[in-house]
Amino acid sequence: MNISDEWETPEKQPFKDFGNMRHWIEDSDCRDQYSVIYEAGERTAIFNNDAKDPITAEERARWTETYVRWSPKGTYLATFHQRGIALWGGEKFKQIQRFSHQGVSLIDFSPCERYVVTFSPLMDTKEDPQAIIIWDILTGQKKRGFHCESSAHWPIFKWSHDGKFFARMTTDTLSIYETPSMGLLDKKSLKITGIKDFSWSPGDNIIAFWVP
Repeated sequence: MNISDEWETPEKQPFKDFGNMRHWIEDSDCRDQYSVIYEAGERTAIFNNDAKDPITAEERARWTETYVRWSPKGTYLATFHQRGIALWGGEKFKQIQRFSHQGVSLIDFSPCERYVVTFSPLMDTKEDPQAIIIWDILTGQKKRGFHCESSAHWPIFKWSHDGKFFARMTTDTLSIYETPSMGLLDKKSLKITGIKDFSWSPGDNIIAFWVP
């Protein structure tokens, strides 16, 4: 499956109507969809989970170079490529968006599906943080880049339930950011000696942290 060679996103994009992005919800048999990569990664298929036998919704050769990832609400299917990430959706799984991030290996979505976070071990420099990039899915624009000391505990950021805030933990520090500015909340991080973990409330913008 070939995708466009133009990975860089233009500053302004014309509006494109991709149709009903939640078309499977209207399925009369309420079938969910799932993806399968097979033939040593050469082919990828999307199936409707029918009660009798799976029904193929879409099937393509070389759709992804490594693996695929669904967004939290099932609106987008992300495919991985050496030059970046591509998002697909709609009834015919058309290409919705692409994000240029050389060597990308990990991604994460905000719960509201407005933002996607990509990680590449190849891109980081002290002057220009590029290891982690947060992208606006609707516009395709880069919102902010971050350094990454280690990707051993992915995702680096934890999102609030509505996607309005995200936070990360470093040594003795909890940093909370707000969208869409991507700036630090109150312009400063919280110094918490000995912090080991934190979590957002599942239904409110309240955060809890743990110190042994």
